[in-house]
Amino acid sequence: MGGTLVAGLVSSYVRPSALIVFDTDPIKLKNLKVAGVKRAPSNAAVVKRAKIILLAVKPQVIGSVLEEISPLVNGSHLVISIAAGITLAYLKSYLATPKIFRVMPNHPSLAKQGIAALAGLPGTRKYAGAVKKIFAAVGEVVEVPEQLMDAVTGLSGSGPAFVYFFVESLIEAGMDLGLSHAVSRKLVLQTIAGSITMLKHTGQDPKQLIDAVASPGGTTLAGLKVLAEKEFKKITKLAVVAAAQRSKALCKQ
Repeated sequence: MGGTLVAGLVSSYVRPSALIVFDTDPIKLKNLKVAGVKRAPSNAAVVKRAKIILLAVKPQVIGSVLEEISPLVNGSHLVISIAAGITLAYLKSYLATPKIFRVMPNHPSLAKQGIAALAGLPGTRKYAGAVKKIFAAVGEVVEVPEQLMDAVTGLSGSGPAFVYFFVESLIEAGMDLGLSHAVSRKLVLQTIAGSITMLKHTGQDPKQLIDAVASPGGTTLAGLKVLAEKEFKKITKLAVVAAAQRSKALCKQ
């Protein structure tokens, strides 16, 4: 995600030389496919040279990263964390700046079609615009109260994987009925893309569009009956809840 944001910023409005990055994996650092971006020898070196700090790390290592940079962070720094489940209070316990934000972007950011939700410490509203501008480089941005960030993580953070899983299932269903993988994939991807476009452009609720497709006694109704009998909607909700609960548990661990 860090590399995705770097690429998005450079393609949108930021000079490559204005960015400085570090990764503990030297191969990832070397292979960053954005010319002109400065490489740093450590996290501490980044903090010494930058005023906006983006912590694009896994929650399992956030503690060690914060311990490394905390002596160098001061009130002039704006710090943004995209570590799932890590609370603002946890970040503030390490960092001597009131300008701290927690953001949850998602996987479609790689195609500049992502969405990110942000929450900041009290009194940080005047800095929210700068944070939004960063993530707008790879998609859309919404603001939510911090207590809803775990819900965001379960829904839009983990949601793309649930969608990919559903798409995979549809492709396999087409193949089971005799279609080639290539044809089934093309049919499914365009069906999904077209359906999303209909939801966006018509402004109608999903239920209204379902009713428009499912005629009485028809093929669609037969399929919907199976989904209802197998509690597809309930299973989907349970998956989102499980992901949200895992997000909440990550900070405690």
